[in-house]
Amino acid sequence: MNGKRAFEILQKIGFERMSGTKEEEKAAKIICDEIEKMGGKPEIEEFEVNSQTIHKAKLEVLEPEYKEYKVIGYGNAGSTKEEGLVADFYYMTTDSIIDKELAKGKIVLINGRLTMNVYKRIVEAGAVGFISFCGELKDAYDDIDLAYPELRQPLKDIKVLPGVSMNVHDAVDLVLSEPKKVKLTLVQDEYKILSHNVISKIEAKNKTDETIILTSHYDSVRYSTGVYDNGAGSVINLEAYRYFLENKPNRNLIFIWCGSEERGLLGSKAYVKKHEEELKNVKIVINCDVAGPVLGADEIFVTANEEILSYCKALGSELAFPANYHLDIYSSDGVPFTDKGIPSISVTRFGTSGTAYIHNHHDIIKYLDYKNLEKTGNYLIQLVNKIDKSQFMPFSLNVCDQIKEKVDKYLFKK
Repeated sequence: MNGKRAFEILQKIGFERMSGTKEEEKAAKIICDEIEKMGGKPEIEEFEVNSQTIHKAKLEVLEPEYKEYKVIGYGNAGSTKEEGLVADFYYMTTDSIIDKELAKGKIVLINGRLTMNVYKRIVEAGAVGFISFCGELKDAYDDIDLAYPELRQPLKDIKVLPGVSMNVHDAVDLVLSEPKKVKLTLVQDEYKILSHNVISKIEAKNKTDETIILTSHYDSVRYSTGVYDNGAGSVINLEAYRYFLENKPNRNLIFIWCGSEERGLLGSKAYVKKHEEELKNVKIVINCDVAGPVLGADEIFVTANEEILSYCKALGSELAFPANYHLDIYSSDGVPFTDKGIPSISVTRFGTSGTAYIHNHHDIIKYLDYKNLEKTGNYLIQLVNKIDKSQFMPFSLNVCDQIKEKVDKYLFKK
């Protein structure tokens, strides 16, 4: 692949492009334009996602002394009454019986971000609202992005509780002030909007039903240009697309640039749902999510079986490509396919701690370079090429029990 060319395209899509926004659609159009320049034919598939307009999000301490904190409301978390929800405050730190008893009927502060386990805990405890916080205390107050939080559908299916998120420095101040009674106000309208998958197919030079899918997501989160996560994977797959247009594959290739990955793999889930009948011909999925940091290491995640893991390692040795290899789940667009029994491999390059950032305004292009895009991309292209050129699939296509268990837990089936 041509790393410089990929880096130039990466700069074109290096802007905030959140799920379902005009900016996400603009990025999809840029990807389509690049495909058409190569002589390919892109398609756009729309799918619905939840959205909202938050009119009011407010957290006030009423007793013992009045104070108001800057917060952002959780999207799709319902609404309180216009005048707000008043309740006693409790800082809930564990899942112990004691914590659950003390949290009943209260607005609770939780540690860090909202996870499925934490949400179940506060719902089971009988809390009436929640507060999370973001950032690290080592960071200056103004350098912390108040993340765009959302009550995702699996959590909504349990119960809808109103919630807000605050700066970690404010969370410290809140706890030290020992509030007795607080008021949480969240008023929003909820509705559906459209997100988009970009899809383009390269047919095999000789007719066959066997198919390999290549995925990457092109959306970002609020505040982030998303060049590392995951403009980098998107442009690597554009280079892979170019290579296979020029070097016709033996098997059909389907390239999918997924929208709304950052909100729970919504683009890949939508694709799997719409194309479930066609998945019987898909042999493997190759996913690329995060790449390009100057300081870091390549990481290959095989969400399948030991045989495919060994195959990936052997290719790395053949190409003199140093990487770390894992038989594990990777939180990205390969998972919905593996949930349907299709092996997936995620090709990535992680930045060393403190050298590359995701999900905040520090995800910027100056921490990346074209040479590392090229190295990761070349491994991905050679991996697909080697699998494609094999007369028979060069490994078993089963998903081992260990991985099935992890996928089920990840998708909240267990």
